[in-house]
Order: sequence, then C-alpha cells, then structure tokens
Amino acid sequence: MNTTRGVTSNIKRIVDELSRGQGRFIISASGNNEAAYENATWGHGAFTKAIIEALIEGRADRNNDGINIAEFKAYLKSRVPEMTEGRQHPLSRENIAGEDFRFYLK
Repeated sequence: MNTTRGVTSNIKRIVDELSRGQGRFIISASGNNEAAYENATWGHGAFTKAIIEALIEGRADRNNDGINIAEFKAYLKSRVPEMTEGRQHPLSRENIAGEDFRFYLK
C-alpha cells in the first residue's frame, strides 16, 4: 500500500479531489410558506430522510463516481416532494466557481 506521511494514497486522492471545489451551496428543507413534514415511521423529517438516502445510501450518485452538487440537489428536489405528496419543496442557492464539483466520495 502506498502511503504519504502515513496517509494512504487513496485518502490523499479523496482529500485532493474534495479540495478542488470552490464556492458555496445552501439548501433549505422547504420553500417559502411551506411546512417541513415529519413522519414517525421515518424517525425524522422528509428532508433529513432524503439526505440520508442521498449520501449514506448513495442514491444521489447517478454515475458511481461520488456525489456532486448537481446530483445531490436533483435528488433532494425530486425525492422530498415525492415523500410529502407535493407539499414540501427544498430551495437551494449556489455560487460555484467553475464546473460543478464533487463534495462526497465513497
């Protein structure tokens, strides 16, 4: 196994990849004048459940190369309304310099 000062080359690659992204991304659980819905069977709100599905379960990763902002946003903006029968819609704002970047790698 290749190491760089005790860090595996795979970890170094991940850190390097994540460091390339520049900008900011903000997403809220619901839109203006909307409630954020919860369900006891989920154990939390629709937004949190969708984030868990997107990141922990990897459902937002459409091409199996890690999750970028566009994939994450698309998943949440599709899944949350689906779970809440169209009553909740996440809002987002981003200011990303250059191309979309991955922010979560497996």
